[in-house]
Amino acid sequence: MRLQRANRIITILLASLSLASVACVLVSGYFRHRQATTLNARTQSLLLSNHIAAGSDKLTAAVRGFAATGDPQYRDVYWREVRVDRSRDRAVEGLQLLGLTQEENELVSRAKQNSDALIALEEKAFEAAERKDFGKAIGYVYGEEYLKQKASIMGPIDEFRRRLDERFANQALSEERTAQRAVNLAVFAAVLNALAIGGALIFYRTKMVAPLVALGRSLSDLLARKPGVEIGFQEDRSEIGDIARSLESYKGLQEERNRVTQQMQMLLESTGQGI
Repeated sequence: MRLQRANRIITILLASLSLASVACVLVSGYFRHRQATTLNARTQSLLLSNHIAAGSDKLTAAVRGFAATGDPQYRDVYWREVRVDRSRDRAVEGLQLLGLTQEENELVSRAKQNSDALIALEEKAFEAAERKDFGKAIGYVYGEEYLKQKASIMGPIDEFRRRLDERFANQALSEERTAQRAVNLAVFAAVLNALAIGGALIFYRTKMVAPLVALGRSLSDLLARKPGVEIGFQEDRSEIGDIARSLESYKGLQEERNRVTQQMQMLLESTGQGI
């Protein structure tokens, strides 16, 4: 094989393995980043779902406190949550920005709607407590209807958490496996690259360096006009063989020139003796 072609093949092979190794590392980093993003979204989603539940519990605690005592501080806390803080609305908006599935979005919307529907019953409790009818007010916020509507809020939230946790956990696991496969491919490509580099070094040493050193030594002997110089690699089909055959031709020309020179000297000597 010609050295130029072999060098091209080796270069392409090493470059391809190096690029493959780098590409695998980049792919692994990409999926590691996606895994971290997924886990972060999972945490954020669970926190926001807790805000919905916490907002509903805050309203419940406030209306029950007012129903039992008539203290206006409870009423102020309640309406500040509904009209100013709006933690439930903001939590729903945050969840929708995270890219929920249709089923998950329906569960969140249902929990929010049920929480809003509970406000009508809580307003009745406020009205009763303001009339100092605390028994009726307490009946509203501790009655069976209230507890049923309260459960209709927490049920969708719990189901939402379960589905969300399962989906994000599976997604993160899938991305982790993909990243690990990319790492394994990167290691495999790096090993192949190392072997290819080792093979290339052996190839260059045996097919280029050693022959060139031998031919250089032969050329030095030819220039020094040492007798019996042997030039190897005559059957080599690469550029080394071309150089070796050129040196063999040079050797033949040198020997022919030496033979002619000797003949001329002998002729001159014989001519001089005749004179």
